[in-house]
Amino acid sequence: MMHNINIFCNSDYVGFIQIDLESNIAELNYDNNWKEIGFELSPHLKFNTDINSNSIKKFVSNLLPEGKGLEFVSEFFHISKANQFSLIEAIGNETAGAITFTSNKELSTNFREISNEELTQRIINRDKVNITVWDKKTRLSLAGVQDKLPLVVLGNDKYGIGEGEIASTHILKFEKNENIHLVLNEYFCMKLAKLCGLNTAEVGIKKFDTQNVLFVKRFDRELLINEDGAFKVLKKHIIDGCQILDLDVSMKYEKVYADFRGEANFKNLFESSKLSTNKILNKLNILRWTLFNLCINNYDAHAKNVSFFVNKKGLEVSPFYDLVNIAMYPNIQNEFAMAFGDEFTANKIGAFDLVGFCVHTDIQPRLVRDELLSMIENIIKNIKLIKSDLLVSYDIEEIDFLNSLEKNILETCEKYKNIVQSLINDYKEYKNEY
Repeated sequence: MMHNINIFCNSDYVGFIQIDLESNIAELNYDNNWKEIGFELSPHLKFNTDINSNSIKKFVSNLLPEGKGLEFVSEFFHISKANQFSLIEAIGNETAGAITFTSNKELSTNFREISNEELTQRIINRDKVNITVWDKKTRLSLAGVQDKLPLVVLGNDKYGIGEGEIASTHILKFEKNENIHLVLNEYFCMKLAKLCGLNTAEVGIKKFDTQNVLFVKRFDRELLINEDGAFKVLKKHIIDGCQILDLDVSMKYEKVYADFRGEANFKNLFESSKLSTNKILNKLNILRWTLFNLCINNYDAHAKNVSFFVNKKGLEVSPFYDLVNIAMYPNIQNEFAMAFGDEFTANKIGAFDLVGFCVHTDIQPRLVRDELLSMIENIIKNIKLIKSDLLVSYDIEEIDFLNSLEKNILETCEKYKNIVQSLINDYKEYKNEY
């Protein structure tokens, strides 16, 4: 028995996935018109070729929530977590990027406004009532493990939930535990990255009662408002690092087992730049993202935390997101998601490991040295500006956290400033050992 799931990009029909319910083998069938006007959904889902069923499954797996979010969706719909196609059909109205998965032949558009008061109550009561459920429908359609809600934001206090041509414009992210200040941490690091020259998603913080909520403006969305006030939201297709590397979501970290390293590594990520519209610029942007993560101790910069716009011409690195200093939480293991050279542990990374990074990514040590020193200089110059802007708005505990965050980043920058000075000579001495 066969089952079909239709695929749309905005209002354009892309094609359908056909699943053999006995074997669970899937086929992706592109619509002929889409082949003329559209693009391949990923480098591994090509037009006019036999597409591997596993590649389709991997592509879909990276669009589903993870962890407790996946468990909740599974229980909400009474669908097994292993049944990825059924799950994406259930929640695929608004995945990351521009693609909609549905059993319907046409898309319907609707919008439901949410008052500031209603949203506030849902936020402060989210431990009792899941924040993603509205009007008996779950709105949890984003990958990742952190609590988040896709929302239409039309003004300071005008919010809503839409479907069809009215998609979310922002992602709201919440504190798991108020005492660890994760929202403040991410806001600080994202703003710092922007001042240091990285192309990042726009972020803001708003308090709902006592709760800090991070507003992330979606770069895969564009709000279009007519003269009469009518609006719709244009979706832009993106894929993440796992999708570009044809990896299942479970392989987003390089360390798969204690003695086995997977494909989600710097070598393959930089190699993917060859598929981009501007190979040199995209590789440089990924390098700057990597070095900024190194400086702020963002150990969790895995393959799903970097994405690419997709169009007919090729790929383009999207704005960066999920930039957080993980070192502020000592209970979390201080290992990077991708190894520098052969080293994962942050406090063990030294000159030899940066040489390995240069070798594996085929980047000249002079460029890595110059970019890292420039990044450190920009961080030192801008970090106090970020903190000064925040100090007027937060309480003593939050200010103490910001002071500790600043101290940790500056100490890390000083460490790598000393290490990288001799990188060119170290490269000559150690490169043959990789």
